[in-house]
Amino acid sequence: MRKFRDDVSRCTFGILYHTRNRGRINIVDVTNSLYDEEMNYMSQHLGKEKVIVVVDDLEDTSDVEKRRILESQPSIGTLARDIFLFSANDKKNL
Repeated sequence: MRKFRDDVSRCTFGILYHTRNRGRINIVDVTNSLYDEEMNYMSQHLGKEKVIVVVDDLEDTSDVEKRRILESQPSIGTLARDIFLFSANDKKNL
């Protein structure tokens, strides 16, 4: 965590990247969440408007899925400007 804090202190914005390949979308506010401390720190240090969350390797990247994630993990909306969802097909099309 010390290296993470040092790295963030040199940044002007933050991107929290999570891949669904790690099993599930457990970013914050859920059992076995992976990034509670990191999200809080980035938001406090950089400001909510300068933090985004990217979730990759999803099957469903619809607005419905985005709302579902934000409803089940509300700290994302509190600590970050937005969340962006990507699928394998999205990446092929880029």
